[in-house]
Amino acid sequence: MTTVVGIEDAVITRIEQKYLNKRKHFNGIKGVENKGKVYYALDDCDSHGISLDWYEEDVEEVDRLYTNGLTVKQIAKHFKRNIDDVAILIIDRAIKGKIQPKERLT
Repeated sequence: MTTVVGIEDAVITRIEQKYLNKRKHFNGIKGVENKGKVYYALDDCDSHGISLDWYEEDVEEVDRLYTNGLTVKQIAKHFKRNIDDVAILIIDRAIKGKIQPKERLT
């Protein structure tokens, strides 16, 4: 007899597998050899007050403001957004090559 929990587990496993198959940089995390539970970064960020949703025109403006030298704090104030929202967007844009990361002070 199949239980509701068993069905839920099977559905979750299929969803995770589809997700991982689409994300090539995750290959190997859940391969043949199971190394334990996978940690998904930022999977619950909305419950911590972080919003990752942006309008495309605002993303373009963030790119422009950041490239023109504004700080993350200044950009967050401009958009009335959480500093973390802006920082995560800037990291995303830098990884994708849309903006150049600023040099770190040592």
